[in-house]
Amino acid sequence: MTEITSTFTPVTQTRFYEPDAPPDQQRGNCLTAVVASLLNLPIEAVPNFVQEDVDSGGEKDWWVSCWTFIHEQDAHMVLLRDHTQPASPFPLPEPGEVYTVSGPSPRDARVHHVVLFRDGEMVHDPHPDRTGLLSFADDYRWTIRPGPNKILPATEDTANG
Repeated sequence: MTEITSTFTPVTQTRFYEPDAPPDQQRGNCLTAVVASLLNLPIEAVPNFVQEDVDSGGEKDWWVSCWTFIHEQDAHMVLLRDHTQPASPFPLPEPGEVYTVSGPSPRDARVHHVVLFRDGEMVHDPHPDRTGLLSFADDYRWTIRPGPNKILPATEDTANG
């Protein structure tokens, strides 16, 4: 049987998207809060992957940084699909498994936001107003499962030889 993440510690994000702020202060940390929730860590123990990507001018890819951080916690990320994606090579979430769903924020539809679901229902929105998402994006559904990564994501260096 697959070992799944069925419990989590709800963590609230501490930074919020500020379009008029200087670039080094613009990005919120909903992704950080979701990773902290799934790994049962305090938010201070998890990097703000998206802000680090912006700060580095794209040199530090947020997706690879997130994947690597999870690996360093002796866990791994599993990409998932939902029931509307029958042709996807990714598995459906296991019953009771907590996983991410992303989409536009109800506070500003231009902002991508991420929340936690279990069995098709939202169980945690890291934003303090807890309003969830306007709609669901088909991308970036994933969970964290115990144990090391078997496959690391391709980086530009590994993808191009």
